Amino acid sequence: MKEQDQVVPRRRDELQRKMNSTDDVFADFVTSPPPPLSPHWGLLALFVIPVWIVAGNSLVLLALLLQRHLQNMSNRVIASLAVTDFLLALVVVPLSIYQLVRTSL
Repeated sequence: MKEQDQVVPRRRDELQRKMNSTDDVFADFVTSPPPPLSPHWGLLALFVIPVWIVAGNSLVLLALLLQRHLQNMSNRVIASLAVTDFLLALVVVPLSIYQLVRTSL
């Protein structure tokens, strides 16, 4: 009986030590800040996003205009959303990018 009583606390202590040692390793990993990215990558993404939006919405509008069987009422809603998103990419996104870049300098 006495041996079993002593074995359980020893195992518990060993497990606790192992858990504490791994917590230290993970704590360093979690609390360390990520490496800084080059500001050029962020600017590139800011200029690629509007181009991507315009290209995608242009394809949607072209498909809806050129394919006769796609010209129905439900697809007109999709076309109006594509036009709205297209205008947003041409007007709002560039102005937002300009403001973001100007305030970060």
